[in-house]
Amino acid sequence: MSLLVSSHGRTPARPGIAHTAVLAVGLLLMAGLVHPQASSAQPASPPAVDALLRSDSSAMIPVVERFAEDRAALRRRCDAAGPERWARMRTFYTRWLDELDAVRFDRLGVEGRIDHVLLQNEIQGALHRLDRTERRHAEMERYLPFASTITSLY
Repeated sequence: MSLLVSSHGRTPARPGIAHTAVLAVGLLLMAGLVHPQASSAQPASPPAVDALLRSDSSAMIPVVERFAEDRAALRRRCDAAGPERWARMRTFYTRWLDELDAVRFDRLGVEGRIDHVLLQNEIQGALHRLDRTERRHAEMERYLPFASTITSLY
């Protein structure tokens, strides 16, 4: 009996493209987990927001874009959840809130004011989610005393 014939008398199907794609993504994820790219560098300070403001339809567009780019870079740099990442993210969000507070809100147009309020709400929401994550981690610590040891390995 041939090795290609299954117990039902049919030949097994070759892996399809979807199966191969899932396998490739899994391998890439595993490779990322094996070689974390954490760095001890401090998060970059946010730029002076006034320098990024412009006078077109929404003066806040470059500010919002810079915030999104900086946050994505910071998330890539320290991708392991834990106290170190939480401290870096808290510092990042706090610095950005300080910079936004320095913006003269009355000089912005209507769209700029909307973008300013939305960005400020996004940052404050992220800080609240960070607080909730840290509280949840502290509550689970007594049930999983080894969790910090495991996350420190990453």
